[in-house]
Amino acid sequence: MSELPKSVRNRLAASTVDAHPDADLLTGFVERRLGEAERRQVIAHLAKCTDCREVVALALPPMEAAAAAPTAARRPWFAPVLLFRWGAAAADV
Repeated sequence: MSELPKSVRNRLAASTVDAHPDADLLTGFVERRLGEAERRQVIAHLAKCTDCREVVALALPPMEAAAAAPTAARRPWFAPVLLFRWGAAAADV
């Protein structure tokens, strides 16, 4: 195996992550059932560990389509504001 670059060795040395929380603890975090102390521990771990962040992201419930992409409300063509505008345009002509 070849020698690792210095940047990779530095990153691996800096990413010393504590022991991963168990699945029940991560599930409790996703379901918002943890106490304050446990929640802070999980948040501190998630700040360092990309693997656990991916697990938590996959465990989140899916967003509904309506919440993800809100649609603009359309006004009917005969709305009073539009009738006033068309009336003013017709009066100008």
